Amino acid sequence: MNRLTIICLLLAVGVFSKSAMAELDVVTGEIVSQHHDITIKSQGFIVPFQQTTLAAQVTGDVNHISNHFEPGMSVAKGEILFSIDNTNYLAQVAEAKQRMLEARLALEDEKVRADRAKKDWRMTQSTEPNELAGRDLYVDAAQAALEAAESRLQQAKRDLSLTVVRAPYDGVVKTREISLGDLLMPGAVAGSFIQADVAALELPIRLEELPLIKNIDFLRVELKSVNGGDSISQSVDAYPVSLSADLNKQEQQARLRVKVPLTNSGESKLFVNQYVVAKISIPSSEKLFAIPEEVFTQRNSILSVKGGVIAEKFPEVVYQYKGKKYCLLGDIDSIEVITETPDLYWAGAAVNPVNISMF
Repeated sequence: MNRLTIICLLLAVGVFSKSAMAELDVVTGEIVSQHHDITIKSQGFIVPFQQTTLAAQVTGDVNHISNHFEPGMSVAKGEILFSIDNTNYLAQVAEAKQRMLEARLALEDEKVRADRAKKDWRMTQSTEPNELAGRDLYVDAAQAALEAAESRLQQAKRDLSLTVVRAPYDGVVKTREISLGDLLMPGAVAGSFIQADVAALELPIRLEELPLIKNIDFLRVELKSVNGGDSISQSVDAYPVSLSADLNKQEQQARLRVKVPLTNSGESKLFVNQYVVAKISIPSSEKLFAIPEEVFTQRNSILSVKGGVIAEKFPEVVYQYKGKKYCLLGDIDSIEVITETPDLYWAGAAVNPVNISMF
């Protein structure tokens, strides 16, 4: 076989290959960029958003307990819950005031003496200060004594104020651990208090759902619960406050904690320790292509078809959920892609798209 014959055969094979490829049918589908609102379902308990342990900070006998300081009672911020006998603390404040006045008078006296000593020294024209000129040291000591007395007075006033325990915010009494006449020491627990107008909802979610919520500041949550045999539902505005992937890695779960209002809505009412079924709506902030995972090649690319020619594209994956990757693909609004066995094809190949479907 001569050289010319070989060249002709190679050209013929090339023409045949191109012709065969041009006639090769590929299954494609059209994917449109759009907003995708996603719903996550979960269930969990409503728990206190903020809980405060009420503890004594001074020593004394309980001499007053408010009628509102009972479990389940609502109280306003600043309302007195209980008080401790303040007799000794009133005496300490009075004593501290007296000592502060004495220290102030002592300071004024030392200032007068120091001023007189300096005048005497100037009148004698002595090259060395006489012993009275050293009164400045006594002034400094008197000043320090006054500051110490003022500090003791402030501490005495603070201790006196701590004999009255008030509600730290609008809330509900959860527990009460004291009775009239009880002797309390600093740190003794008197009860607990929870916030009244808001609560937290702790929901387990799948790890694959984490990216959906990670950068969300606001969620719409539909809650359903059973109260006294009656099923109630309520939609609330929820605000994510924490997101942890450490809940149960073995079961591929995470924990979402959201802040929800505790308000009445018709016959519906949310309350702490209530078990609810939650449906979380996550709005889409931008248009995305929802591309099935099987459309991607092993190179994490997709093969688009335009004008009978394959082009390889690498979408920017925003998140992945339930078998689809939600992606950005530049400024285009739709794209036709190979949907079956994409790894069998390559960029630049000529194909004949068939069975075009919408995703």
